[in-house]
Amino acid sequence: MFKSIGLFGVAALMTSVVSAGEPLTFTPVDSDDFVGEYYPGTQPGYGVMVVEGARGGMPDVLAQKIAATGYPVLSVAYFKESGLPDKLEELPLEYLQKPKQWLLAQSETRDDGLVMAGWSKGAELTLNTVARDGDYKGAIAIAPTSVVWQGRGAKGSAASSWTYQGEPLAYLKWPKQTDLESINEAVMATLEEANWHEHPARIPLENSQAQILLLSGGQDSVWPASAMAKQICEQMTVHLPEQCRHVDYPRAGHLLHDQVEMGGTKQANAEADEASSQEIMRFLETLNTPKRHP
Repeated sequence: MFKSIGLFGVAALMTSVVSAGEPLTFTPVDSDDFVGEYYPGTQPGYGVMVVEGARGGMPDVLAQKIAATGYPVLSVAYFKESGLPDKLEELPLEYLQKPKQWLLAQSETRDDGLVMAGWSKGAELTLNTVARDGDYKGAIAIAPTSVVWQGRGAKGSAASSWTYQGEPLAYLKWPKQTDLESINEAVMATLEEANWHEHPARIPLENSQAQILLLSGGQDSVWPASAMAKQICEQMTVHLPEQCRHVDYPRAGHLLHDQVEMGGTKQANAEADEASSQEIMRFLETLNTPKRHP
C-alpha cells in the first residue's frame, strides 16, 4: 500500500503498479512519429487511444483496463520514453495527430472517429485534446480536472503542461502544499480565487462534440477530481445537455485502483475498479451502436 502524495508524486508510485491477471498482448508500433503499442481487440469499433498520467511512459495499466472491453486500443507514450521529452512541460497537443491517424487507418477500427482515454494528468491531456479536435467521438477521463494545471519543468520550475499551435496553454499554478491532508481544499481555493469558469485555463469542452465519461473517487487524495468532474459537466450542460456523464465512487481514491492508496481503501478501490470497467464497457458499446431514427 502507498500513502497520500502530491500531484507529481503519482509518478513514483505508479512505477510499482502492474495489472492483475493474465495481461493482453500489445505489439510495439513501428513508427518514427510516435511511441506506441497496439492491441487489435476482439471486436471492431472505434479505436481507443490511451495515455498515461504524471509518471509518463506507456500507460500499461490503464491500457489493459480499456483493452479488456474487446475494442482496439492504441497505448501511446508522450513523455519519459526513448526519443520523447523527459519533463511534463509544454508538450504539444499536436504530437497526438500521428497516432490518431495511425489508429484510424487500422482495419479493425472505424474510420469516422476514435475515442481517447487517460487518468489524472492523462485525463487533463485527454480533455484538452478532444476539446480541440472534432475527430474524437468520445473521451474517458479518470480523475479528471476542469482546468489546465502547471507542468513540471527543470528544477521544478512552473510552466504550462501543454502547448497548442505553438503557444503554451494558460494554466493555474499548483498550490503550495504543506499539509497533504488539506490538498483538496487548497486546490478548490485556487480554483475559486482564479474564477476558474472564466479563466483561460478552463478546458473548453463546449467546443467538443464528443461524448464525455468522467470517473472519480470521492476520497481522492491527489486532487479533488469529484468536484472538478462536477464542474465540467455543469459547464457542458449549459451548451451540450446529455453529452457529459459523471460517475463518482464516494469511498474510492484517485485512480480507482486497488494497488495504489491515493485515497480510499483497498476494498473500495477494487470495487470501483470493477464498477468503472463496466461503465467504460457500456460507454464504448453505446458509442459503437448505430443510432435509430424514428
